[in-house]
Amino acid sequence: MLAVGFGYYVLIDLQRYIGRTRMRLDDIEAENSKFFSPEERKILKLKKYEHPYLRNLPTLIILMGTAAFGALLVGYAIFRSL
Repeated sequence: MLAVGFGYYVLIDLQRYIGRTRMRLDDIEAENSKFFSPEERKILKLKKYEHPYLRNLPTLIILMGTAAFGALLVGYAIFRSL
């Protein structure tokens, strides 16, 4: 169980890091930013992330479910060998 908890912590921390990175990119790509001209912004189709921390949430949930399922399999294998 400890390994699953640690795995969840790592996955959630990764999701939060990616969300912070997306917010930084939003600042770089913003309308009043000095990094892109209006023409470049139009060509690149830059737009703001509406929910930077929730993007790819289904992937996070699937990975967490996979970790839980793996823990159940290991627990079953250990219990069965007793």
